[in-house]
Parts: sequence; structure tokens; C-alpha cells
Amino acid sequence: MVFDESMIWFVLLIVSLAVFVMGLIWQYEDMDHYNDSTLTRYLNATCKISTILAITFGILYLLNLGYGVNLILGELFIKIHMINLYVVLLLCPFTKFIKYVNLPFRYIKSFVMNFL
Repeated sequence: MVFDESMIWFVLLIVSLAVFVMGLIWQYEDMDHYNDSTLTRYLNATCKISTILAITFGILYLLNLGYGVNLILGELFIKIHMINLYVVLLLCPFTKFIKYVNLPFRYIKSFVMNFL
């Protein structure tokens, strides 16, 4: 069976979403797990840089889309954007930023529990 490029992108999407959802489910209640080790600092920095790059390339792609699309440049922007987005989804559960993703759900849960 020959894997084409779309199959690789699909598998990468499913794997990164699965890791992200598992990180949301199995997150730690205390922040002591995210100690100040060197590996944790590198993961946090990589997650921040990948998020900034994903947002930047997404905006550049949208700006390029409006004024006559150069297909080669547009394809390069969207590939870089998607790779950065997948890296953010893969790294976020292993950093302290996973707590911030779950905050709106906690507020909604506490709001609903107060009225029940």
C-alpha cells in the first residue's frame, strides 16, 4: 500500500488531536508536576514559539489569499501553518499551558453547579 501525502497529514492530525484530548482528560490538578526543570522550560518555550509561528503563518496565508493567490507560496504557508499547529497540539499537554485550555470548562462547570 502506497501512502500519499494526504494520508500522512490525516494521520498526523488524528495523532496530535488524540494526544491533546488525552492531555485534557489526564491533566494534573496541582501545578507541582510542572517543576522548573530544564526540559520543562524547553517544552514551554517550544510551545510558545510554535504557537506564535502558527498564528503568524495563518495570518500571512490569509493575507496572501485575498490578493491573487500564488499557489506555490500559498501551499507552503498552509503546510508550515499546519505543522506548527500540530506541534502545538502535541506539546501543549506536556506543558503548563494545558491548565489554561481547561479554564473555561471549569468556570462553566462551577457556574452550572451553583445553580443546581
